[in-house]
Amino acid sequence: MYYIQEMHPHVPVLITGDITDSGSEFQFEMAREWVGELAVSNPVLMVPGNHDYAFKGMFPFHCAATNFDKWYKYCGDPLGFRYAPTS
Repeated sequence: MYYIQEMHPHVPVLITGDITDSGSEFQFEMAREWVGELAVSNPVLMVPGNHDYAFKGMFPFHCAATNFDKWYKYCGDPLGFRYAPTS
């Protein structure tokens, strides 16, 4: 992340899913912290991946239907974080 911030500030970053491994609350909290730090210097766009919905390959876990709510809670709309330049 720091390489992106130092070498490519203000360049949009696209995260193409799977910010979590199993869609747990803890994993979403950690991902939000990490992506939030990156969003200070770069616009970040994200799309959810199958692991964010608690899928492992072709097998959904029991909580798969509720994980989209977690995505909204921790990541905002499906496009994720926006950053606001300070200057």
